[in-house]
Amino acid sequence: RGSESSLSSHSFGLSIDLNIDGHLDTLGDGQTQLGLTILADFFRDAGWIWGAGFGREDSMHFEVSREKLEEWRAEGIL
Repeated sequence: RGSESSLSSHSFGLSIDLNIDGHLDTLGDGQTQLGLTILADFFRDAGWIWGAGFGREDSMHFEVSREKLEEWRAEGIL
């Protein structure tokens, strides 16, 4: 799915793709595995963005929000 010529947020550990029971959620099909829906609340509460809301739904994708990155930087975590 990714590019072979450029780095993504995954390359820097700022995003992850999760699978449930060894199955990836199908990209852009408008459906989401229940386990990802349950996990989304935990990620959102921790300052992450869920890919289910992207223009091309990517429900298995979670990434650190810009606000969370700025918070980590201000706290000296990064």
